[in-house]
Amino acid sequence: MTVLTTIREATKDDLTTAFHIKIGVKIVIAIAVLVPAVIGYRKAAANQEASTGLAHAVGGMALINIAVVTLWSV
Repeated sequence: MTVLTTIREATKDDLTTAFHIKIGVKIVIAIAVLVPAVIGYRKAAANQEASTGLAHAVGGMALINIAVVTLWSV
Protein backbone atom coordinates (compact mmCIF):
# COMPACT_ATOMS: atom_id res chain seq x y z
CA MET A 1 0.00 0.00 0.00
CA THR A 2 2.93 2.33 0.64
CA VAL A 3 4.11 1.97 -2.95
CA LEU A 4 0.68 2.85 -4.30
CA THR A 5 0.46 5.88 -2.03
CA THR A 6 3.91 7.04 -3.15
CA ILE A 7 3.04 6.65 -6.82
CA ARG A 8 -0.20 8.55 -6.30
CA GLU A 9 1.66 11.33 -4.48
CA ALA A 10 4.04 11.72 -7.42
CA THR A 11 1.20 12.79 -9.70
CA LYS A 12 0.01 15.65 -7.42
CA ASP A 13 -3.37 16.06 -9.07
CA ASP A 14 -6.62 17.38 -7.60
CA LEU A 15 -7.70 13.96 -6.35
CA THR A 16 -4.87 13.62 -3.82
CA THR A 17 -7.09 14.64 -0.88
CA ALA A 18 -9.73 12.10 -1.83
CA PHE A 19 -7.04 9.45 -2.10
CA HIS A 20 -5.78 10.28 1.40
CA ILE A 21 -9.32 9.91 2.74
CA LYS A 22 -9.63 6.52 1.04
CA ILE A 23 -6.33 5.31 2.51
CA GLY A 24 -7.40 6.59 5.94
CA VAL A 25 -10.71 4.73 5.77
CA LYS A 26 -8.91 1.54 4.70
CA ILE A 27 -6.47 1.82 7.61
CA VAL A 28 -9.31 2.30 10.12
CA ILE A 29 -11.13 -0.74 8.72
CA ALA A 30 -7.91 -2.77 8.77
CA ILE A 31 -7.41 -1.95 12.44
CA ALA A 32 -11.04 -2.87 13.08
CA VAL A 33 -10.33 -6.25 11.46
CA LEU A 34 -7.05 -6.75 13.29
CA VAL A 35 -8.34 -6.22 16.83
CA PRO A 36 -11.03 -8.97 16.86
CA ALA A 37 -8.69 -11.27 14.92
CA VAL A 38 -6.02 -10.93 17.61
CA ILE A 39 -8.62 -11.42 20.34
CA GLY A 40 -9.81 -14.62 18.65
CA TYR A 41 -6.25 -15.82 18.17
CA ARG A 42 -5.41 -15.29 21.84
CA LYS A 43 -8.55 -17.14 22.91
CA ALA A 44 -7.67 -20.05 20.63
CA ALA A 45 -4.10 -20.09 21.94
CA ALA A 46 -5.44 -20.26 25.51
CA ASN A 47 -7.65 -23.24 24.55
CA GLN A 48 -10.81 -21.18 24.93
CA GLU A 49 -13.56 -21.16 22.36
CA ALA A 50 -13.83 -17.96 20.31
CA SER A 51 -17.40 -16.87 19.69
CA THR A 52 -18.86 -17.13 16.21
CA GLY A 53 -19.83 -13.47 16.40
CA LEU A 54 -16.16 -12.58 16.69
CA ALA A 55 -15.30 -14.68 13.65
CA HIS A 56 -18.18 -13.19 11.67
CA ALA A 57 -17.09 -9.68 12.64
CA VAL A 58 -13.59 -10.32 11.29
CA GLY A 59 -14.89 -11.80 8.05
CA GLY A 60 -17.52 -9.13 7.54
CA MET A 61 -15.15 -6.25 8.10
CA ALA A 62 -12.61 -7.84 5.78
CA LEU A 63 -15.28 -8.03 3.08
CA ILE A 64 -16.16 -4.37 3.69
CA ASN A 65 -12.49 -3.49 3.24
CA ILE A 66 -12.44 -5.36 -0.07
CA ALA A 67 -15.62 -3.55 -1.14
CA VAL A 68 -14.03 -0.18 -0.35
CA VAL A 69 -11.07 -1.02 -2.60
CA THR A 70 -13.25 -2.30 -5.39
CA LEU A 71 -16.10 0.20 -5.43
CA TRP A 72 -14.48 3.45 -4.29
CA SER A 73 -12.83 4.86 -7.39
CA VAL A 74 -10.75 7.97 -6.92
